Amino acid sequence: MERAADMSARLGVELDTISNSLLRFGPQIRAAGGTMEDAANLAQTYLQAARLSGASTAETTQAMRQLGQSISKGKLNDDEYKSIVENAPLFANQLAQALGVTRGEMDRMAKEGELTVARLLPAFRTMGGEINQMFSTLRRTVDFSWARMTQTWNRLTREFLVSTGIQDR
Repeated sequence: MERAADMSARLGVELDTISNSLLRFGPQIRAAGGTMEDAANLAQTYLQAARLSGASTAETTQAMRQLGQSISKGKLNDDEYKSIVENAPLFANQLAQALGVTRGEMDRMAKEGELTVARLLPAFRTMGGEINQMFSTLRRTVDFSWARMTQTWNRLTREFLVSTGIQDR
């Protein structure tokens, strides 16, 4: 939960969106031989790629939900795949590169149901470094800064309520 809260504050995406996505696709990642750390890294990589691709906070949140739904089914289905790559073309490019295929081949693989979590997991593991490096140099927009401030404020409020006994964890 701490990692999700940190990602929420750093990336300007609602904590509920990140937490729900991790709960949705965590079991599928684990079933494919991965860990919750792999799931968190995937979420972070996708969110960073969406931001780098110019997606707004709302678009990033929606795309993260789509990714969570798709992974929870065990594969990237065609419709969800289209939404995911539309909002984060950088993620799609990096994924194709990590899979050793072209974007066109990856599009075909999505249509044919070949983008299973087991097949994607090794690719997901190799993608984060470059995207993380690019994200560290990203200029912040007003939308991004506002979302980040909101998430930080929500986290501070939650911690205050818990520490004072007003609310349970």
